[in-house]
Amino acid sequence: MRNPWLTLWLNGADAWMGAARGLSFAEIQREQMRMIHEVGQRAIQVWAVAWMFPWPARQRPIAERMAALSLRVVAGGRG
Repeated sequence: MRNPWLTLWLNGADAWMGAARGLSFAEIQREQMRMIHEVGQRAIQVWAVAWMFPWPARQRPIAERMAALSLRVVAGGRG
């Protein structure tokens, strides 16, 4: 013969354990997603630095360079 009180208690305990298990799995999944996101961000940072070559410095037009040179000559020096 089944004990109705024991059955009721076991059903309640099973429901409580199921809820706790669901919450723990949800937290584990959130932590995994956080880690995946962080690893992705770090990979992007590493590869972005590796693929970004510095742009060559823009050379001033000849007219600007000649004007600066003439001002230096008039001022009496190269600096």
